[in-house]
Amino acid sequence: YYQGFLIDITEQKKSHLKSQQQFRELRLLNKVIAASANETRIERILETACKELSLAFDLPQTVAVLLDADKYRATVVAEYMVPDIESGAQPRSLLDQSVALDEQSPVRQLVAATSPLVIHDIQSDQRMNVMRDMLEDRGISSLLLTPLAMNGYSTGCLVMGSSQPDYFTDDK
Repeated sequence: YYQGFLIDITEQKKSHLKSQQQFRELRLLNKVIAASANETRIERILETACKELSLAFDLPQTVAVLLDADKYRATVVAEYMVPDIESGAQPRSLLDQSVALDEQSPVRQLVAATSPLVIHDIQSDQRMNVMRDMLEDRGISSLLLTPLAMNGYSTGCLVMGSSQPDYFTDDK
C-alpha cells in the first residue's frame, strides 16, 4: 500500500523566474549607474551598457548609436560582441562607423524612433534591406532598438541583436 500526494508548484516556479529576471535587471541597472557615476565620457558609459545588456540577455551583440547635432549622421560609439566560440573569430568592429541619414532613410526611422522597436526577423523586414548583409554576416536574426533621449529629443539608440528570429518579446 502506497500513499502519495502532488503539489502544483507552477506559481512558485513562475515567481522564482520573475525574481531571477528582476535580479538580473537590477544588477544591470546598478552596473550602468556605477559606470555613469565613475565615468565622464558617454562612450565609456554606453560601452558598459552594451556589455551588460549582452550578458544579461545572452545576446551576441549590442551597439550604441548616436546622432550628430544636426541629425544628419548616425555613428556607432560603443559596442560589445561575443566572440564566436567555435571559430574564435570576432566580427569586424562597427565602432566609429557612421551612416548618412536622409529623410527617406529607413535607418533614420530606426535610429530616431521615440519608443522601443522590435525587428522580429531581419529577413522579412523591408527596413533591413540596407543592413541585411552586414547583420547576416554577424549572425543576427532579430533586433531590439531602444531609443536614447536627452531633454525629450532623440539622440540615438541602443541596438541589441539576437541570433534567433522572434527573440524579443514584450517579456524581454
